[in-house]
Parts: sequence; structure tokens; C-alpha cells
Amino acid sequence: MPRIGIYLRLSDDRDGNQTATDRQLQDCRRYAHSKGWEVADVFEDIDLSAYRRGVHRAEFERMLEAVRAKAIDGVLAWKIDRITRRQRDLVRLDEAAEEVRAFIATVVEGIDTRQPTGRFVAELLVAQARMESENASIRIKRKHEELAILGRPQTGGTRMFGYSQDRQAVVAEEAALVREATTHLLAGRSLVGLCREWERRGVRTPAGGAWKPSPLRRLLKSAALSGQREHLGRITAGSWPPILTPVETMRLRALLDDPARNKVINPRRYLLAGCLRCGHCGHSLSSRPRIDGVRRYVCAKRPGDPNCGKLARLARPVEDVVRDAVVVALDGVDLREHVSQPEAGLESDLRQGVR
Repeated sequence: MPRIGIYLRLSDDRDGNQTATDRQLQDCRRYAHSKGWEVADVFEDIDLSAYRRGVHRAEFERMLEAVRAKAIDGVLAWKIDRITRRQRDLVRLDEAAEEVRAFIATVVEGIDTRQPTGRFVAELLVAQARMESENASIRIKRKHEELAILGRPQTGGTRMFGYSQDRQAVVAEEAALVREATTHLLAGRSLVGLCREWERRGVRTPAGGAWKPSPLRRLLKSAALSGQREHLGRITAGSWPPILTPVETMRLRALLDDPARNKVINPRRYLLAGCLRCGHCGHSLSSRPRIDGVRRYVCAKRPGDPNCGKLARLARPVEDVVRDAVVVALDGVDLREHVSQPEAGLESDLRQGVR
């Protein structure tokens, strides 16, 4: 009896109920039962596109590994476009299956790559699915252009801070915070300082997370806060109530885009950078000097980070201790083998020496 893995995918789970994948699973189980296949595993990717580049589908990758490891003998999906809308992912799965004599099957199209026409039909349908995605992308872009001309808001995705989901109503408490942040920022305060203050006051993003400088910067630069619609660099008047004035938006953008404010800082090189952890919270220490330039390792408390911010140690004494411990650990160790073969287990030998 073939052991199959059922793959489920939903591009956009708007209500969070995953009802579409539930239906996919029911149909796939029924189909597997009719074929006499054993369902050995279920792989489910939610809110993930099979068309856009750069999207990492963890369950798709786990499924590939299951095929390669022969944990399953085949993959079953409701439709082939649930698996992928790009040829490269189909090729990856098909090659992995071919190496171990596994197969790909679908419920709706009746694809079975063990049949002579199965792979050919799968490739055709994936090409068709990609074309449909590209056509949909063109329609969406045209729709956004129309909305921009009419001055209507883009309301998809996460709610914009300061507004209701449809952007027709201002959320008073959030709007007051936006105005306050604008005043403080134009008066010389930093984004990091604002994020820290908002964190102390329990202000969260619309998604429920802590505010960090980059998202706050994007928010305050948005033309939408001043009731304006921006599309492809062109700004037009919007149809929703403003929180800021257009002049304030211009001033914020000039300030936040100022090259002098966004200098690229060369990373400081410390001997133990990335190797040390805080003894209180267990998180990584940062390399950060004092005002007088003396090097330190610090548990840096940044907005949204889990670090406790309660530890700081001078770098020189710490590095001296570690240096001496390494010298003792390497005493009598022949490093030639490890230099020629760095993967041979030097870290393990060092740990044994330290003990």
C-alpha cells in the first residue's frame, strides 16, 4: 500500500479559519481511500503564495525532504496549482520523486505522474496557473492605478495605524500618538527613542507587535497619514480624513530621508562578537563602546528585542580570560589536521580541552 503525503495550501487566509484547506483535506483523504493509499503525513502552508518569488514555504520544503527520505511514496494535492504555480518548484518535486520512484497525484485533474501523460499534463497545468497569476497581477496593478486616480485608499492587508480597516475613520488614540511622534521627531528626537517610549506605554502595532524604528519610519513617511494617495511615486488627494497635514508629511520625509541622518556605520570588530550571551536573560551581547571609546560587551535593550539590558562588561578583561582558556585548551593539540580539514571537529576537541 503506497504511503502518501497530502499537501494543502491557501494563498490568503482572510478570516483565519483555514476552511479552504479543510475542504482540500477532506477531498484528498476521500480520494486516497478510494485508491487504497495510506495517508502517512499532511503538509499545510497557510497564507503563502506559490507564485511570488522569495516566498519560503516551510511545509513544502519538509514535504520535499520526506520524499527524498522515502518517508512517503507519493504526494497528493487537491489541484496541481496548490503545489506550485512555477515550473521550477514542480521540477524540484518531480526530480526528488523520480530519484526514489515516488509520484505526484491530484484529485481534481486526476494527475498521476506514474502514467505516461501525467508529467506532461502537470507541466501544462502549472504553466497555465502561472499565466493566470500573471494576468491577475496585471489586473490588480490596473485596479490600484484606478484607485489612485480616484483618491481611494488601499485597504487590503494589515490595518494602517491611526485608521480603521477601511480607512474611513480615524482611531483617535492612535492618531494622537502619530501627531505626538511627528512633533517630537521634528524637534530632534530619534526613532529609537520614540519606539522605546511607545514600548513603555504599551503601544502596539496593528498586528500586535512592538514598534521598531524601520516600521515606524515607514508609517511616518506614508502620504496616507496626510490623506493622500501615492502610486508609483505620484501623489494625489485621497478621500479619507487626514491625521497630519501635507506640509508635515513633506517635512517628515525630508528629515527621515536626509543622508546625514542615515549614515552607514562600519561594524566594530571585537574578538568575541556574536559569541557571548547575557548571564541574566541568555540573549546575545552586542559590541558597544562607552562614550570615551572603551570597548564593551553589552546586553543592548532595543525596541521590540527580548534582551534585558541589565549587563555590560569591559571587552578587554573578558577577551583576556577567553584567550587564556583557548591557549590552555590547545596545549598539546596538533592543529595541522584541523587546518587542512576544518570540518574535522575542532570545536568538539576545544570543548573537551576546556573541560
